[in-house]
Amino acid sequence: MYLTATAMKLAPCAVGAFPERAVGEILGLDPAEEAQVGFFALGVPAETAGVRALLAIERFAVRPRSPFSPDSSRYSVELVFAGGQTETIDIHDFKLMRSGRTLTCMVRRGRQLAVFTGKAETSIRRLITMRDGVMRCRLGPKSVIVVA
Repeated sequence: MYLTATAMKLAPCAVGAFPERAVGEILGLDPAEEAQVGFFALGVPAETAGVRALLAIERFAVRPRSPFSPDSSRYSVELVFAGGQTETIDIHDFKLMRSGRTLTCMVRRGRQLAVFTGKAETSIRRLITMRDGVMRCRLGPKSVIVVA
């Protein structure tokens, strides 16, 4: 199974422990006649960071409240990528970076870099100020330092 899956460019993984009775019910197996012996998961292998293309952020908005915190005063950032996918990031986890004039942030739980483009770039630049040589971005009641 491992060799075949790898040849098909899939990521194989044998599952050694599972709730046999619960899985049998989900699969509709009659325990008197059938039983599962094991499970084998197949997935798409993770891309290496150097190969992965940058995601383009097309829209950006700061939202009151965060779905990740019971604190009603905590904000979140909503990003819309090219292709329509969205991601919401808690304000405390949002890291804004710059390289020259390009603004980027980490997305997908810190696994991928995304670049602000078009309207998203315009929106976030309106929130950026420079004081004492430090660039800050105002996100609701909180400011984050823009890391170079």
